[in-house]
Amino acid sequence: YDTPSVTLRTMEYFGDHYFLIGGQSHTTGDGFSNEERYEKILEMAQKMFDVKKPDFKWSTHDLMTPDHVPFIGRLHPDILNAYTITGLNAWGLANSSAGALLITDLICKRFNRFTEMYNPYRKIVKLESDEKEEKSSSKVSEVDKRKVKELQKDQMTQINQDEKKVGVYKDVNDQLHYLAIQCTHLGCDLEINDGDQTWDCPCHGSRFDKYGKVIYGPAVEDLKKIDL
Repeated sequence: YDTPSVTLRTMEYFGDHYFLIGGQSHTTGDGFSNEERYEKILEMAQKMFDVKKPDFKWSTHDLMTPDHVPFIGRLHPDILNAYTITGLNAWGLANSSAGALLITDLICKRFNRFTEMYNPYRKIVKLESDEKEEKSSSKVSEVDKRKVKELQKDQMTQINQDEKKVGVYKDVNDQLHYLAIQCTHLGCDLEINDGDQTWDCPCHGSRFDKYGKVIYGPAVEDLKKIDL
């Protein structure tokens, strides 16, 4: 009902009982600090439930469709016996139950008035972005060089080189790793996730670890390493 929204539930893991607190929903790779988001959740947990410190912290994905309506129906128009339920928009329990009823009707060739509304191939109007395109230097600027020089061990940053973003990670041995941080799925520029130390894609949710290894799809190839 209110914002920011909060999820509260209990869970059991190998016989141990935990309290799971979730919140701070955001688009993958939006450029803001995930570490600050973890801190805000912890502050709330300490205030409401006297939590000392978390045993675990992590972020996960929910597929959000452009019109906030799930994709439920035929996986492909030419394949008659394959169906999908996806894009549940963080309402998985309710939408998956509704989807199961709809797909049952489709399989049994029964009329269902929600078929077109959930149709994965429905027409979705694309909204134009009013964000201005970011311009970068055709070479590594002095500001970027200073960012790399000031980088601490086990930290990440990004610089611009030849009008493309380059990711930089300094490992615990002071070795620098340069990565082409264009997603290997469809080429979107990645953003730093400082809370999980990953490179995250704002377009389709792919994630790569600090060395560029893919850890979450739809991307399947690692990031390319660059020699600067």
